[in-house]
Formats: sequence, structure tokens, C-alpha cells
Amino acid sequence: MTIEENLYEKYSKITHVSAGELYFDKNIAVDFIEQCTELGIAIIGVEFFYIKKNGIIPVIPPNGIDTSDILEENVDWKEVLKKCNSFAHSVILKEFSNNSDQYCIFITFDKAEWKKK
Repeated sequence: MTIEENLYEKYSKITHVSAGELYFDKNIAVDFIEQCTELGIAIIGVEFFYIKKNGIIPVIPPNGIDTSDILEENVDWKEVLKKCNSFAHSVILKEFSNNSDQYCIFITFDKAEWKKK
């Protein structure tokens, strides 16, 4: 199992899981970002949802981030990691302060994947 897979396995026990996706509330999301940073995993995307009795509903209008452009702009992995995860952290704090009822999912990327690009 990769570090990334181990991390997702750990968080699958404390998040809402549906169709293989992990949906994070605010407190767990912030912790997940910190863990990713410590383990060298970049967050290149975040999407926001509501979890209701009838299912998982995207926030309308659709809301999220895509930091994949940072992957192309930087040649140093530490810089990629810092920029992506700092941006994801600031967006999480802002979004959850506006509406704490939402959940988010993360799209992650590790150094080995980055080197393949």
C-alpha cells in the first residue's frame, strides 16, 4: 500500500464514505490537509457537497478549486506542495466559515505522479 492509500484508509474510518469517495467535514478536512503536507502529498483539487437524506448533492453553484496549474509552473516539489496545500487550507477555512453544513472531497497527487508529468 502507498502512503496515499494508507492515509485514505485511515480517514475512511472517520469520514463519510460514498462510492469510494471520502467526504470531509471542516475539522477532519483541516487535519487531512496537515497530514498530507507532513507526508508530502499535494492537494490539487477540492470540491464541496451537502450530504442529505436523499443523497450527496453538489453545492450550487458548483464550488471547488483546481491547483493543477501549480504542478506545471514549479520545478521544485516542496514549492508545489507548499503552494497547493496552503491554497487548499485557505479555501477550506473560507468555505466552511461561510457554510459549515457542507462537506468536501480532495484530489491528491504525490511526488512520484508529478515526476511522470
